[in-house]
Amino acid sequence: MLTLANPNDILTNFGKSIGIADIAFDEDGHCCLGFDDLVVDIAISEDNEHLIISSKIATVPVDAPVSVLTGYLSLNYIALSMGIGAIGLDITKRIVRYVDRISMHDLDDEAFLGEMTRFVNRTEKLVSWLSAEHFDNAASSGAEKITDFIKSL
Repeated sequence: MLTLANPNDILTNFGKSIGIADIAFDEDGHCCLGFDDLVVDIAISEDNEHLIISSKIATVPVDAPVSVLTGYLSLNYIALSMGIGAIGLDITKRIVRYVDRISMHDLDDEAFLGEMTRFVNRTEKLVSWLSAEHFDNAASSGAEKITDFIKSL
């Protein structure tokens, strides 16, 4: 039988491992952590069975061409199909976010540290790649480039 980890214990122990002794979720079940120039939001899912982690990876200009938006859709499709999270757009703020979830079933401190490390590494790669990518290639070569990049995560 699977054991459901306590998200507060997981976060507290993670905080201690990175030198933040008094880290905690707020009353709404959210926590924000900064890693260099990256801010990671951690939230307890409504069913208490997952931690939802997300981070801003880009901002979409108001006058962004369709190729930029389809590029983000392609990134999302490939990431979802590979099971490594999702890429979404907050249309009110025009912010592109990378989102993943961590199951609380049988989650221990070491596994959470590994998941957070992978998430931060992937997010930093996404931010770097997207800052140089303009999604202006022909559809077929652009899709191959996106697929190759996502496979590198």
